[in-house]
Amino acid sequence: MKLGFQYDEHVQNSLISFYGKCGEPAMARLAFDRVEAEERTTASWSALLAAYTKAGLWRECLELFGAMVLDGWRPDESSMVSVLSACAHLGSFDVGRSIHCALLRNTARLNTIMQTSLVDMYAKCGSIEKATTVFDAMDGKNAWTYSAMLSGLALHGDGRKALQVFDAMVREGHAPDAAAYVGVLNACSRDGLLEDGLRCFDRMRLEHKVAPNAQHYCNEWRAFAVAQSEPLLGFALCSGSHSDPAVSNKFRKLGVPVPEYLLKQT
Repeated sequence: MKLGFQYDEHVQNSLISFYGKCGEPAMARLAFDRVEAEERTTASWSALLAAYTKAGLWRECLELFGAMVLDGWRPDESSMVSVLSACAHLGSFDVGRSIHCALLRNTARLNTIMQTSLVDMYAKCGSIEKATTVFDAMDGKNAWTYSAMLSGLALHGDGRKALQVFDAMVREGHAPDAAAYVGVLNACSRDGLLEDGLRCFDRMRLEHKVAPNAQHYCNEWRAFAVAQSEPLLGFALCSGSHSDPAVSNKFRKLGVPVPEYLLKQT
């Protein structure tokens, strides 16, 4: 600042981005506001949008995006990804669909990052049909794309479709990570597909060497409860009652995975 670099466009934008990545959205906003309106660039707006997204300030992100458009700026890819993420978390279907339409009008070909954001947005906004349409039309799917689709299918309780997507993911050579397995196990649990879920659980541990976490176990317990037509049991298990030694031992004998630390209590 003492050297006058605060007036350099790149320094100003880097400062906004720096505060955002450090989890300081208020400081990022302050740095943005100190930039004269005529000196702001698309990168300035994009950096602040990313700061809001990282901090989970979804409404502020949408408000800023609206101000950006009203001010005459054309959002770049980073800005679009940020606002689509905000739409997904807020369930703002109409805004997200409008952005999709704008992208189709102004972009010859959407890249994988943008398409994955659209899949995630549509699924979380309640339109698994549109999420599937975008997903099926994609050429360059990556592991993040598959994870977004699996999470969406889990949210909508379509275990069969989730298993198909999961199998396609593996066939295409993408190694499922912990998040992907949470998605497919969650989908199986909501559909009561206990046996399919158990097979996925074993593949996770033995084939892909992914260490199970609480979410993975909870999904299998829920699947067992649904399969046994006792949904309240699934809730009890995931909220702490699984620590009951009798319950843990019963699950182990039935082949339902139970963490080692719980088995030691039996």
